[in-house]
Amino acid sequence: MPFSESGAAPGRQRGPLGGRGGRPRRGDRVGDLACERLDGSRTRSHAELRGAWAVLGDGAEDAFEVARRRWLLSHTIRASRCASVEDLSRAHSISSSDGVNASDRSRDAHPLERRVGGVIDRRHPHLKDTTDRTPIRSLGASTTGYCMSMIEYDSPVSFRGQLQRGRGAAVHRTSTAPGAADTVYECVITDTRWDRQVDQRDSYLAGLIARLDLPLAPIQQHLLTYDGEDAEPVELALQVLALLPMVGRLDAAAVLRGYAIDGPHWSTALEAIVDSGAMKLPTIWDGLADDIIANRDDAQLAQAIWCDTEPWTTFAQSQPRVRRIIDELRASRSPGPARRDTRPEIVAIDNEDLIGLVAAGGFEQPRALEELGRRGDRIVFDFAEDSGLRNAAGWLPGIPQALHHLGPDALPRARTWIGSGDDTLVAFGERVVAEVGDRGDAPVLLAALHRTVVAGEWCAAEVPARGLGRLGIHEAASELMAAWEGTVHSLAREAFLDGLRGCAPHEAEAVMVEGLDDCEPTVQQRACEAAPDTAAVRSRLRELTADPLAPEVHEAANTKLQFLAIDP
Repeated sequence: MPFSESGAAPGRQRGPLGGRGGRPRRGDRVGDLACERLDGSRTRSHAELRGAWAVLGDGAEDAFEVARRRWLLSHTIRASRCASVEDLSRAHSISSSDGVNASDRSRDAHPLERRVGGVIDRRHPHLKDTTDRTPIRSLGASTTGYCMSMIEYDSPVSFRGQLQRGRGAAVHRTSTAPGAADTVYECVITDTRWDRQVDQRDSYLAGLIARLDLPLAPIQQHLLTYDGEDAEPVELALQVLALLPMVGRLDAAAVLRGYAIDGPHWSTALEAIVDSGAMKLPTIWDGLADDIIANRDDAQLAQAIWCDTEPWTTFAQSQPRVRRIIDELRASRSPGPARRDTRPEIVAIDNEDLIGLVAAGGFEQPRALEELGRRGDRIVFDFAEDSGLRNAAGWLPGIPQALHHLGPDALPRARTWIGSGDDTLVAFGERVVAEVGDRGDAPVLLAALHRTVVAGEWCAAEVPARGLGRLGIHEAASELMAAWEGTVHSLAREAFLDGLRGCAPHEAEAVMVEGLDDCEPTVQQRACEAAPDTAAVRSRLRELTADPLAPEVHEAANTKLQFLAIDP
């Protein structure tokens, strides 16, 4: 789908990796959408997206094909916006076997190409661009401290650096830090998230604005003066505005409503209103449909409408133009009869045929590998070592899952991989020893943690961090603390917190207290579980049980308070 319409643009918050709402879990599925390839042949999204990179879209075919060829993607497919829109609204514009979305790579390229390049830069920095065969820079690894959008990060010990990273330590310092207000505005306007697909800041920054009672004029000025085609520079500001009325800042409702009516990226404002729950507020919602429809022609509405999603389902009830456009979109994108999948279930295929599926490659390969691992077939080790089976990123989807099923049986072979010099096998081996290794594997995991933290490879650092925590290796505490303080990938802090909790429980107590105010709900949940019993912690837990900006944390805070009440 074009950038302006995709789940990676205004609607990505509802995507499988969306920042707000329920967190995705392993095994979550995107609906099996009716699609067609660029050559016009019919297909289904599940058939196309198994174990391969693909661009799922609706238009802008030239941009899709450029992205596919440049980044060695397996397929480019096109889905009807109105064929199965409830599912499509959860779909992601860049789909892959390891479930990542793309972010900006370069301001010179088509937005779609930037997003594909960004995710490959972060997750597979060794993949080479087929245009010039030069290595792609691994974003986040620069010693000068840049994120995907080239925001320079301040020192992690400074207030500004902590706020940029979304840390609870910055929240604790806001009342005394010089220039706190300006720094909060800066983080709202420039959006300092390292990975805008998954790192969260909206509720964190909204809470700081409410706590400091900051005027909204600088944010409103940013919205009024930005006139670029890409909505991303105003997206976070709109999301923050949408949350502020939940904590009594009704002046934010007026700013947001005005932008939704007259702003150039009005559809992004609508997404923020829907995703935040601000549709329930009369000050925003009453008369909004009339004002928006009056200001847009049919072409603008057709570009923005998703047939079976809010606010369009509600708008269609009172707006004949919206209803007519939805009907026209459905008629123009009729998916036709779905082709029945006659392939047998993977569990019904015998091992010999599964081995054939792996050797043949294709979309069944990852599932076949995982099933072989589930059955305990050690041929998985041979497939892992076969470089000819790997994709363009040097990876073999399905192998990590297969090794997970094999468990301790994979340890002997995995340990040989770690010293092989083959980066892919090293990654496979480190994952195995992190999951099921023993304390004798600690030097390997310590080295992996040090290597990835120094390089700023925050996603990769999560694996040894959790492994060291599982084993309780105290020597890892200082490196894990450095990772906790320094990471610019806020979602990774959950893994570093888990590691610290296992390696150095006493030292982790201060981190747990800080984590109660982190920008990431998963970090807050972990902190609720293990924070020490102090008066300040109990007070913060009581606040979290009813914090409208932290609905994901209510249950964890309540559970902890109940435990403290009965603990002798």
